[in-house]
Amino acid sequence: MKKHFVTFYSPGMLFSEKDSKPIEKWDIKTAIEISKKIIQRHGAKPYAFRFKTQIVANDIEIDGEKLEVKPKTVRQSGLYWLTGRVLALKDISDDDENRILKSNMKCNGYKAVIENNNSYKFTYYFDKEDIIIDWNGNIIDKGENYY
Repeated sequence: MKKHFVTFYSPGMLFSEKDSKPIEKWDIKTAIEISKKIIQRHGAKPYAFRFKTQIVANDIEIDGEKLEVKPKTVRQSGLYWLTGRVLALKDISDDDENRILKSNMKCNGYKAVIENNNSYKFTYYFDKEDIIIDWNGNIIDKGENYY
């Protein structure tokens, strides 16, 4: 059967913390409300979430041996950023403070990054499918505007 999930991303020590929850349907406002209750290690709060639809099945048993059936993702959204500000490559100054950021963006082909401060300052590439929303679910900006 198909099930829907929302995965929340929070700043981590080396990698982002992830927390997935089942959700009845892809609903931005419901996801925002769930995000307000999530607190990861060191008090980190979600900076973004992503919807996924997966085909899931119960594990099966053959000749007394249990086989784990892993879910298969059949559809997923871009990231919905819970506020933030986009920094386009062309608008970032060529000073010492931004030298590494600009170099990384150029080397990786990123035209924009996003800076989010929901708990800790977090900067990440802003992909074509990504969307910035406010706390009411209104769209602030879209990645397609930069690609």
